[in-house]
Amino acid sequence: MTDRFSLRPLLGALILSAGVATVARAASAPPDLTVTNEDATLRFTLLVDDDGFAYRVDHLDHGKPTPVLGRSPLGITRTDIDLNDGLAFVSATPASVVEDDYTLVSGKQHHVHSRGVERTFTLNNAIGIRLDLTVRVYRDGVAFRYGLPGHASMLVQIATAAREAEAEARFGQPYAALNDEQQAAAGAAMRKALRGIDLTQRDVVLADSVAGAVRTVRDEWARRLLTAEPAIGWTPAYSLSPELASKTAGFLVFSSLTTVAQRPGVDWSWTENWPYEPL
Repeated sequence: MTDRFSLRPLLGALILSAGVATVARAASAPPDLTVTNEDATLRFTLLVDDDGFAYRVDHLDHGKPTPVLGRSPLGITRTDIDLNDGLAFVSATPASVVEDDYTLVSGKQHHVHSRGVERTFTLNNAIGIRLDLTVRVYRDGVAFRYGLPGHASMLVQIATAAREAEAEARFGQPYAALNDEQQAAAGAAMRKALRGIDLTQRDVVLADSVAGAVRTVRDEWARRLLTAEPAIGWTPAYSLSPELASKTAGFLVFSSLTTVAQRPGVDWSWTENWPYEPL
């Protein structure tokens, strides 16, 4: 069963401003905290020592390193969360190959294709709040990004509601009441429904579970846009009428779906699975 739910294909950008400061001392380090490109000519190293968390980048010539970028601190501070002090290493994903393929509207080289190697390092701060550091090393450069707590909160709401709907539809019980096998089935159905959304269409067809979740989350956020929340410093968006608040919330929902709906023919989303959220 499917339900037709109109979403105008609009893309939003989130600009996140934050300060970077020195990272506090870490307790221990695993043996391999490096990411090396496929040609074995460039290497990123996550440093864990008495001075805390940092990184460096080296050029490799037959395995011999030459510094490109010396020790640089890692960490980030938000107004609500300190992700500098007391960071501790938790885990690291295996290295995997990623490909970028896109066309620019201007410039000397219109078509761009590149391959890199990616790993994600997970850290926790002193009170257990998670920070993900995703690193990519290409033939001619290195990039990394922070995965911050709360960055995909709307997507989590949609996924949680869709998973609950799948549990009720398949097993006639709330998700929390299911056994492990049933929970896994409900979760797999939710992920398939979200990743299978085709955002190339003007009218996007959603599975029943996702359509219901989208309506619920959209309506909740439309209400929140018009409601004061002093605890988080939010004042109502006075310029929005109820109708415009609903449309704005719909835009936010669509932007969230671009982070999980896969592009046709590939196994990554329109934002290349960023912000990362392990649904």
